[in-house]
Amino acid sequence: MHVFTEQWIQKIRTCHESKPRQLRPFGYFIATEPECQPMRDEIEKWVAELPPASQAKAIKNLQDLQQCRHTYHELVLRNLLKSRGLPFEDYEREWRVGGKSQTPDWSSSALVIDVFTKNVSGHEDMKNEQLVDVQLKLREIRMDVDLRIEFTKNSNFFVPLQNCSDVDQWRNDYSAQNDLIVGAVRTWLEGGDSRIGSQFCNGGLQFEIIFRGRGFPGIQFIGFSRCVFVNPAPLRRKLKEKVEHYRDLATQNNIPLLVAVVADIRTGYDREEFENVLFGHIVHDVAEDKANGSWQVQGVRRERDSLFDEEPVLSGAIWVSRRDVTWAMNGYANPTACRPLPPELVTAICSK
Repeated sequence: MHVFTEQWIQKIRTCHESKPRQLRPFGYFIATEPECQPMRDEIEKWVAELPPASQAKAIKNLQDLQQCRHTYHELVLRNLLKSRGLPFEDYEREWRVGGKSQTPDWSSSALVIDVFTKNVSGHEDMKNEQLVDVQLKLREIRMDVDLRIEFTKNSNFFVPLQNCSDVDQWRNDYSAQNDLIVGAVRTWLEGGDSRIGSQFCNGGLQFEIIFRGRGFPGIQFIGFSRCVFVNPAPLRRKLKEKVEHYRDLATQNNIPLLVAVVADIRTGYDREEFENVLFGHIVHDVAEDKANGSWQVQGVRRERDSLFDEEPVLSGAIWVSRRDVTWAMNGYANPTACRPLPPELVTAICSK
């Protein structure tokens, strides 16, 4: 059984090839882009390692473009666990709990693991869509120039969506705005002052020429820089939802529950935020040294807002992140779990 069959690839090309690039789904690029061939080979290898029943479920989910990214992350976790001596075979095994069916991502008679992908919010996705659109249009300017692009102070670049039922009109609006911006940039570059260091503002964006004549067929650029405040509340809420969903399964079968998080790099979340949710936020106690008027750190402690303390049914948690082209995982055992992870699992999951 294979994931990337010619028939399926042709089907998604027919459905999505005519769409603007920023509107094509993740699975489209994985299936069609030449540079994604190593990832396709990796996915086929991981799927082939599963028993036939699990293979069929994984292929079905991977070929569903709404589930493709998440299913890929589930396979990433399984491969990381396998590298630690934990080769899970049961993908979406059905458990009966209170007369209802539940299908955690990976499970055995000794452990239940469910995965969720922490994506950027819908609001951020809309912003990213507009940024990708203007970037793609800028690349169509056939000039060998490198630009630094930043938002102006109080930038009005982002076009708001006024009505959730009128997404097509919103896309037409931001596309028209971006056409005007790119047209103005083209005019600026083709005439007047276009030396290195020259700057130009339009549509809430500031452009600066940083290189010329490096041999590229079109514009290259760096940017955009935006300050990101990472709010841990959505991450905590999602973890609690997973615990609640599988609480009865873990309790009735007397087995540990693990939740794994794969965070989209664009969210700004890092392992530190994950640890703060699990163990409590770090607080630095300071006191004033009146002799010299300075402030000194007296101690470091964690707030009493630990999710592990609040949810002892959660036996542990796993953070999965990508470092360049390789995946890594960090596991954490709940010291107050009502069903602690067995020592061998702690060693396998929590080792660096």
